[in-house]
Amino acid sequence: MDVRETTLQAAVGAHLAGTHIRRAHRVLQGSGTVAPGLRWPDASDGRDPRADLEAEGRASYAGHYFSPHQASVFDGLYDALPTSPNERDVLLAALLATASDCAAAPGHTAQPFQPTTTALPHIVAAWRIDPLARVRRYIEDLTAVVPRRQGCAAKTTAEEFLNDADLRGAVVFCDPPYSEVQYSRFYHVLEGMAVGGWPSVSGSGRAPELSLRFTSAFSSRRHSTAAFAALFESLRKSGATAILTFPNHLCSNGQSAATLATLAAEQFDVNIQLLDGRHSSLGANASSLGGRVAHRDVAEAVLVLRPRSKR
Repeated sequence: MDVRETTLQAAVGAHLAGTHIRRAHRVLQGSGTVAPGLRWPDASDGRDPRADLEAEGRASYAGHYFSPHQASVFDGLYDALPTSPNERDVLLAALLATASDCAAAPGHTAQPFQPTTTALPHIVAAWRIDPLARVRRYIEDLTAVVPRRQGCAAKTTAEEFLNDADLRGAVVFCDPPYSEVQYSRFYHVLEGMAVGGWPSVSGSGRAPELSLRFTSAFSSRRHSTAAFAALFESLRKSGATAILTFPNHLCSNGQSAATLATLAAEQFDVNIQLLDGRHSSLGANASSLGGRVAHRDVAEAVLVLRPRSKR
């Protein structure tokens, strides 16, 4: 380190010490560590800056789903989101789309790739994506399109949504869980970014604590039959035609396409078509699956549930 570098670092440190700058604790030393002399603007603030960093997105997903640089950029962009609802929605959508592209994980982001010989090239390719350039591209794409009709999105259960809607003549697509493992154990990265991060994460999948995860009755072997019966009843009352996909074999939640077809036939005219496909075991590899392959050929059933004509 020469004199010029030492002088520059000293100048930066002095400026940060004498100026109220939000997130100043993110300015690290050349070694990548928090400056030991860092002081918060409020002298009574006793927070540990390292603990604050660990509670932020970089410590949650950096080095797992994203590179440290990408995670740092995502943190900064999220903090800079405007308060205006329309502008915030567009920019947050661009941020989430970029994060999805940058995630070193299968398309469903269930778990990050591990640095194995086969997965390492995928990690390198994902982490080489420039997040700022990608966000800019998504902003341009999103703002260039004007919808002809205003759409809507709802965060609710299927039954609550169906009970509040008149869907006569509409088609509803249902893609319910088939595993007894709760999906919220895995699918949380983009949700965590959308809400500004989780208080803490743990495990190889960097999951939030159990109390913050949604629990679905569809994944419970004990409760899945009642959950599907309630879903079919709500669909019938809504007047909609439904298309439901499900594996054509007995799944760990106790259901199969055949059991669901039998249950739905109590209220609908049911037509079944089979499609060949490949199943990915939540990003796992053969060793973690006890020697089982991470992908296998499966038959997917497509159930078309049509309301019965009144006689």
